Amino acid sequence: MNLACRHTSALLLGALLLLAACKPGETPEAPEKARAYVHALHLYPGSEQISLLMTSLGTRRTIADAISYGQSWPGSGYASVLTYVQDSSASAEWQTVLEVLDRQSRDTIVPVVPLPVLPGLYTSIVLIDSFGKPMLVRTVDDFGDTPAGQGLVRLMNLSTEPRSVSLEVKQDSLAISRLSFLNYSRFYTLKPGVYTFYFINDLNRTRLDSIPNVQIRANQAYNFYLARRNGQVRGAYETLK
Repeated sequence: MNLACRHTSALLLGALLLLAACKPGETPEAPEKARAYVHALHLYPGSEQISLLMTSLGTRRTIADAISYGQSWPGSGYASVLTYVQDSSASAEWQTVLEVLDRQSRDTIVPVVPLPVLPGLYTSIVLIDSFGKPMLVRTVDDFGDTPAGQGLVRLMNLSTEPRSVSLEVKQDSLAISRLSFLNYSRFYTLKPGVYTFYFINDLNRTRLDSIPNVQIRANQAYNFYLARRNGQVRGAYETLK
């Protein structure tokens, strides 16, 4: 029995047990549904394309297909997902889980993981290469109270080397410093304009990469990240909202 079948069977069994616990004539009350927002980034070179599947209340469906290596889904922003609200009182059969599959082989790349859903929650998931093995990184994207007319910038260190990295801006005093592997910063404000961003190795202050002519716009959020691509450490960025 494959992983998807075992998971579906467990959900069905949980639902039957819940029904058995109810008094005659009663039906279990389902948690409310809510919309959450999901963004994905594919940085694992072991799969040319990946698919994302979500299971909620025994229903398994594809929410994203054919995300190519090095690409984001959606191209910018977040996909709206309608599912059951997850809280501390939710039973196992109501939990929402996420699967990441290789699109060609349909093999599961990483273990099935819970996908916490709260109304209005923004989540980013990133499939990365961790010392030759796939790993899923999840973040809750908290934009806070952004001052009107400002942009937002975050740094994620998704490369196993160097040990510590910083992001600096040539035309501004902004510096996001000393992030080790798998760490990410909060969002920092940056006034709209065109900037050059530098990824710096904290150990020797050498420049790892740079991205010139980045247009930062008001009321938009940008995720800058350092990752290993094609055997080299490279910096990149994506627009989140």
